[in-house]
Amino acid sequence: MLTIADLWKQGKIIINRIRFGLVLLFLLAMIGAKDEFQPKMFLIHMIGTGTMGFYCAIAYVLERKTNPPTWFHKILILMDTLVLSLTIILDCSLSLQEAEAALANAVVYFIFFFNAIYSGFLGDRKFVLINSFLGSTLSAIALIVAVNIGGVQLSVDPEQSRQIGYVGLAGEVMKPIFIMIAGYIVSLLVQLLTKISSLAEIKADEAEVLLNQTKERSKVSANAAIKLEGSISNFSKFVSDTSVKLESQAASLEEITAVISELSSSFESNGASIEEQNNKVQNMVADTVELKETVDQILIQSEQLVEIAEINKKESMSVTEVADQTASHLESIQASFDQVNEINNIVAEIGEKTNLLALNASIEAARAGDVGKGFAVVANEVSKLAEFTKNNVKRISTVVKSSKEIITNARNASKNTGELAKSQIDRLNQTLVQIQNMNQLYIEQRNTLSSILTELSQIRELSNQIAGSTKEQLLGQKEASKGIIQLEMEVNEISRASKDLEEHIQMIKDESNKLASMSQS
Repeated sequence: MLTIADLWKQGKIIINRIRFGLVLLFLLAMIGAKDEFQPKMFLIHMIGTGTMGFYCAIAYVLERKTNPPTWFHKILILMDTLVLSLTIILDCSLSLQEAEAALANAVVYFIFFFNAIYSGFLGDRKFVLINSFLGSTLSAIALIVAVNIGGVQLSVDPEQSRQIGYVGLAGEVMKPIFIMIAGYIVSLLVQLLTKISSLAEIKADEAEVLLNQTKERSKVSANAAIKLEGSISNFSKFVSDTSVKLESQAASLEEITAVISELSSSFESNGASIEEQNNKVQNMVADTVELKETVDQILIQSEQLVEIAEINKKESMSVTEVADQTASHLESIQASFDQVNEINNIVAEIGEKTNLLALNASIEAARAGDVGKGFAVVANEVSKLAEFTKNNVKRISTVVKSSKEIITNARNASKNTGELAKSQIDRLNQTLVQIQNMNQLYIEQRNTLSSILTELSQIRELSNQIAGSTKEQLLGQKEASKGIIQLEMEVNEISRASKDLEEHIQMIKDESNKLASMSQS
């Protein structure tokens, strides 16, 4: 890249080429006008031209081998001015004719202007002024020599200045001034060029900094493009994997929806079974209440039987009457025991129904899985209650059977009252004890039935809670099923959007590759 320093260096080379051209011009001019030159004048011009050609050749050799410093070229320019000025001065000192010819030679004075111009190629304004001042001074000296030694007369009259031996004063005085003014103008141009070169150097430095920044930014852009390409590749892979996962999740959601639908159907079936079981439990509660009322009546009758036994004991003297009453009461008791036996059969049937209910509840709890764990606990309690009822029924049956045997014996004893009058009091005492035992058993039975009734009430409450919970779960599962269906639709939509995003990412990746290629180029 060409710099300002290279331009000034090129200017030094051009100066020497101009000098070489002037040497050739002088040689050709002297060869062409050899006959017009006086011998001394020709010799002076040959010496000046040879001197200039000599140091011009030295400068050429040095420029070919090395880069001569600026001061060397300044010396050569000053020598150009001196050689040119001394040639004119020596011409003006020869004779009037040579002096007048030298002052009238406009070409020589134009060389001063060339000298002032190419002195500016070094880029030093002060040197241009110094060289111009030197040329102007030597030109003035040449005028003085021409007047004082050559015999030239200065005239302000234009007509007289055309005569031999006369020159115009104004024209000759203006020559040194023009040389100085030309040097000043060139110095201003050099100053302007120097400022322009300084500004150009600043701009060149700024351009170089900007170029370096551009290169750095290009590298950064290339690296960013490469990183962006890698990130886009990773993101594209992530989007692709996500799309595959979303498709898999969509399939899983379809399976979950089917499972939830199946569970909803199962819960609806379980809800119906639970409602049916709840109704059965309520029926059991009603039957148990009725059984308790019957047992209470039997207990009242047992208490009355105790009172009668006491009376029979007190009226043991009236054996016949007491025997009749005893037989009558025993028949009534036997009828009551028959009722007890019927109630006992009802309780047994309730126990079987309860056991069947517990079995059905266990089956439904097993079908419900984790959701039916709470119901399984209730089913277990119902099963225990059924077993408890069964055991009590057996006990009541045993008691009833035993009581019937006792009543039969008592009735036989009443029929044989006459024969067993002596032992009637003892038998009545035994009967009283047995009736008291029966009364105690009835009290226990009543307490047992109260406990059964309490348990059944709790089971009914639990059944109601389970039924309500089942309904809520059924509603929740329906809502969950709707949500999962909506989620499945959204997942499918996201999957489609992911595919579109993957296509756009591929487009961005292509543009990133183009950016990386542009940055590298």
